[in-house]
Amino acid sequence: MNRYFYYLVLLNMLTNVISYVPQTLIEYRFSGTLSSMLISVPIGTLLMYTLMKSLAHLPQQDLPQILEQMMGKKVAALIKVYCLLLWFFAGVITIYAIADITIRYVNPDNPIWQIILLFVIVGWYIATRKSRNVLYTVEIVLFLYVPLITLIFAKSFINRAFLYDSVIATTGHIFTPPGLETLSAATYIFSGYLNMVFFNKVFQKPVETKRIWMFGLLGLGILLTSFYIPIGFHGADGVGDYTYPWVSTADSMRIELGIVERVMYIFIVLYTGISAISIGVHWHAANQLLTSMVKAESTRGTIIRFLVFAVLGAAVIFIGVMLDEKSIFKLGRVWLIVRLASEVVLVAFIYFAARRRRHEADSM
Repeated sequence: MNRYFYYLVLLNMLTNVISYVPQTLIEYRFSGTLSSMLISVPIGTLLMYTLMKSLAHLPQQDLPQILEQMMGKKVAALIKVYCLLLWFFAGVITIYAIADITIRYVNPDNPIWQIILLFVIVGWYIATRKSRNVLYTVEIVLFLYVPLITLIFAKSFINRAFLYDSVIATTGHIFTPPGLETLSAATYIFSGYLNMVFFNKVFQKPVETKRIWMFGLLGLGILLTSFYIPIGFHGADGVGDYTYPWVSTADSMRIELGIVERVMYIFIVLYTGISAISIGVHWHAANQLLTSMVKAESTRGTIIRFLVFAVLGAAVIFIGVMLDEKSIFKLGRVWLIVRLASEVVLVAFIYFAARRRRHEADSM
């Protein structure tokens, strides 16, 4: 089962390329992005290691069960609601990004609410599947898409249009101190491990932690790739003019002997699938929290869960239609900052829960 943990982390790393992370990092390319990426590696790796070592002492338990054991029902319920909204919004920012890209580059005549509705339905369907089935779906999607995504990354670096002078010019700002926005964006690439607080219940054995350091290197590699490739294609100054620098970068590439010559269309198809399963994983976690607050097997509980997600889904569509692009970007960045603070607190909570469990076991 260890491989499914790797899949969850890798899925989140790949989703970052299409979300608001590259835009944030590129916007601050001269003022702290590189130092933030370097600092994010030990922070993300340490948090990942701490959580997985802690969950090893809480076998086959998920976050709702741990909260109920550690706190009273009322306090646990409040924290569940907060975490539900946190994970739900993780899927929402991905929906807004891929919906906006679809409208811009695929079908400009379609109303955006229809695109958002489609992803809401897909996300809700995946979210309501069993945890094992969600993990199996993640495995299938990654096996199909990762080779092609790797090919696009590799082709970018060997492209004759790649401007290494721009890369060198940007690297000169490596000693600029990081900012909160860039640090929160850079650390988000490692946050896929946090979904284990919900999928831990289906793992028969604890996940091995001796290879976690590899995710630090992989995360740094993907961060540098998603940051430098758009700069290499559009220049250190020109890259700031693009709303979605990675889509514009993919449109700059060609596969001369491919069935589809323009890489942009391949890129959008690949990341539509990656985004859909990422939304489903985040909303599956939100659904687990909601299920723990109502009777899962009862008809009343099923109706309540459906109504809650229907209201949240309607809110997603309404906000997506009413807010403009800049407002949605700001909302996404605020969420990234809130997510970083919440992630640190949640990992600390799981750590102390595991420590308490060890002390109870030693005293018996």
